[in-house]
Amino acid sequence: MNDNIKMFEDMERLLSEGRLTAAFGVLDNAIMTYPGLRQFAGELERLRQGYGYMSGYALQGLPDPGLAESYADIVEGVWSLVDAMVRQVRLKDAPTLYFNTLRYELATPGDSVPALMGEYGSVSQKLSLAALAEDPARAVREFSLQAEQLEKRLFNRIWTMYPLGAADESALRDALADKSLPVYFKSLLVSAVLMGLMEQLDERRLMLLMDAYASDEADVSVRALCALLLGLWLYRGRHMTSRLRNRLAALKEMPGWVRDVRMATMQYVRSRDTERITRKFNEEVIP
Repeated sequence: MNDNIKMFEDMERLLSEGRLTAAFGVLDNAIMTYPGLRQFAGELERLRQGYGYMSGYALQGLPDPGLAESYADIVEGVWSLVDAMVRQVRLKDAPTLYFNTLRYELATPGDSVPALMGEYGSVSQKLSLAALAEDPARAVREFSLQAEQLEKRLFNRIWTMYPLGAADESALRDALADKSLPVYFKSLLVSAVLMGLMEQLDERRLMLLMDAYASDEADVSVRALCALLLGLWLYRGRHMTSRLRNRLAALKEMPGWVRDVRMATMQYVRSRDTERITRKFNEEVIP
């Protein structure tokens, strides 16, 4: 583990034990040790002050039904800050595909998701009308290549963004609802949302997956459900905001929710068993 990452290795234990003061101390040391983290000093101070106000109110012994929720929000805020700090530290030289891609994306900041999505919609429309061109075969090749390049750009941009901004979320939501765009492209977007979610918890990504599950396009809905279940499992120990809880409660009221979750879970179980059997076969039977 990189030495700059080791300074965060006790955070999970400290937060699970409710030792927020100690956790704030670790983050203070991280900011002093690593100059690239100074941008997070303001957010750290905001969380510290919020915890101080909450603790002072609790010590007065006054009834507060929202105290537990406030505490959980502060803990989640600390978790999000740790995620952002670790990401910043690893950004410098982490050799993984994700961070290599992220470094490239940060070097081309002009390609925003809404702008790329607008270009893709235009190219997709031209591709659908290519048969009417003077040279249909050439037009199809040209527009197909443009569409493929934009799909790659969008995938990488969505995958590596953290967190998703409001404009990015809106552009993705519009694309997933656009009947003129191909289903495979929408499935690609869902996969990009999931892969980014696997790197860091992002509420907007979870909300997008929940909404995509409600899609009337089966391929998109199934992929979104599998991605959502994986995301919920990965971050099962993290605090879920009231916004997410309410949206999830609404999904549970859908007629097919229980059936779909049961089916997806069984497929996950079967895939894990397949991996076990394949590994046993390769390691024991073949030799």
